[in-house]
Amino acid sequence: MAAKRRDPVPQGHYDARIVRSQFVGNRLDLDFEIIGGPHDGRVITRKLYLHSPDANTKRRDISDLERICRAVGVLVPKDSRDLHNIPMVVHIGVTGRRNALLGYSCKPRPMSPAAAPPAAAAGLAGPSIVRLSDVEPEQVRWLWPSRIATGKLTLVAGDPGLGKSFLTLDIAARVSTGAGWPDAPNVPFEPGDVVLLSAEDDVADTIRPRLDAAGADVARIVAINAVRAPDKQGKVSARPVDLSQDVEYVEAAIGQLAKPKLVVVDPISAYMGETDSHNNAETRAMLAKLADLASRRQVAVVCVSHLNKGAGRSAVYRVTGSLGFVAAARTVWSVSRDEHDHERRLMLPIKNNLARDTDGLAYSLYASEGAVTPRVAWEDETVAMIADDVLNAGEDESSKTAVEQAAEWLRELLAVGPVKPADVIARARDAGYSESTVQRAKRRAGVESVAHRDDDNKMTGWAWRLREPDSQVVS
Repeated sequence: MAAKRRDPVPQGHYDARIVRSQFVGNRLDLDFEIIGGPHDGRVITRKLYLHSPDANTKRRDISDLERICRAVGVLVPKDSRDLHNIPMVVHIGVTGRRNALLGYSCKPRPMSPAAAPPAAAAGLAGPSIVRLSDVEPEQVRWLWPSRIATGKLTLVAGDPGLGKSFLTLDIAARVSTGAGWPDAPNVPFEPGDVVLLSAEDDVADTIRPRLDAAGADVARIVAINAVRAPDKQGKVSARPVDLSQDVEYVEAAIGQLAKPKLVVVDPISAYMGETDSHNNAETRAMLAKLADLASRRQVAVVCVSHLNKGAGRSAVYRVTGSLGFVAAARTVWSVSRDEHDHERRLMLPIKNNLARDTDGLAYSLYASEGAVTPRVAWEDETVAMIADDVLNAGEDESSKTAVEQAAEWLRELLAVGPVKPADVIARARDAGYSESTVQRAKRRAGVESVAHRDDDNKMTGWAWRLREPDSQVVS
């Protein structure tokens, strides 16, 4: 009598491990064994056609193998046996009377019995929760006290050409030697290792000379130029780092260092792959991976960004891209030029969620006699300035002047009678004024919108005119 077919495992997420693997012709068979719960020991096989003549099947199964490798933390296995007996979470589906493996992810950190949800008792994956009474309070750990926190994201934003890269390399140099910080130069600390991701500067002719000028211990600093990973055809080749999918490779680099303390990403926009930097959800999702890496490895991650042209806006809205950048970072610093001394740079706080408000610092780029490469020269005193005021200082003045000039132009244009808004905007562009400037100048010039009527008193649209005494403003 034929053996009775067992019922399929119910659909859901289960803890599992690979217990057997073998190549059969052009495919790789992997046996996944469920760990724990009522289905403990059940085995489900995934057949991967890695050398299939069908391009779509081959691409799909290679992609699945990559996900399995990430789930077990073995990114480039030398043999399929390297994947054996490492716990992961698998998503199991049901098709007819058969099970299918739909997804793979890293196994969450173990939960205390008091916090474990009912799903855990059944061998299913579930939320990782913690009872706050079981949590030991901890102090924030600082790389640079009150300015750059360990285990957190920090953002440095400024216009191009202000020396942001000089600034981050000066920080990297200090970490590598344990030299005191600019606001505490006589307080040395234990040196550490640094990982650099720098997309805009060459390692040999720019980064190394700047680190040397800053007095760095370059033996403690590594740069990631690219990652070697399988492409869609399964061929391992070098490609640029994409933090939306390559955080594991950055972590692997960190794992090779004796005492990692700092990761610098300069600029963050160059390492986002296909992530839309103006999409809040996509940006937060990508930065969440980076923040988790910082927390897990207890390193400070400093990301460099640029400023937009939003004159008159709060500094938190001046960072290029989505507001998600500022939201994800625990501390945010602006780098700007002192309007009274163009050689002087100001490093001012935009946001600090972890410490009391801190004064800013000032620096300039200085090259000693005979030196080719400049270095950062910090001022001894802190700077009691506000980023909002400094970033908008010159812009508010020029913006105000443009609006006043546009208001004067509007008065002259409308002195002869009403004009349709579309015609006003068209003439304004010819005169060198943008639509937004003219709209802001409208009220200052005393302009109102009125109904435009033809000879039969029939309304044909709207027109702008100079406001008459005691008239009501329509818009």
